[in-house]
Amino acid sequence: MVKNPSKEKIVAPVKESKGHKKEMPGQKKKALTPYQGKRRAFGHFYCEECDKEWTSANSWANCYQICRDCDSRVYPYKQLRLQKGEGDTKKRKPHRMDLCQRCIETGTRCWEMVEWPRKKS
Repeated sequence: MVKNPSKEKIVAPVKESKGHKKEMPGQKKKALTPYQGKRRAFGHFYCEECDKEWTSANSWANCYQICRDCDSRVYPYKQLRLQKGEGDTKKRKPHRMDLCQRCIETGTRCWEMVEWPRKKS
């Protein structure tokens, strides 16, 4: 066993795999995002692979968005409660459903849903 003389916590970088991990019964899911509520949030995303940053009003708890430049799965590093905007809705960019985990998995527009559809066991 290698000792760490500086007493710093050593964390190896982990790249997300494309496969799904199975959960043990009774095991709680790890929080992948700062926000853990059931509603949408305003998310701030940063892709370490290509150094790209973006924001989205369609950010959800434990959901990633796919980076447009390098196709990496990116979870938001910051999420804020949505506030009513004063801007012109016609000038807003459309939500890319093909880059949103929630849209991909549900097959519908994520902003029209309040909760995930429940899977029957």
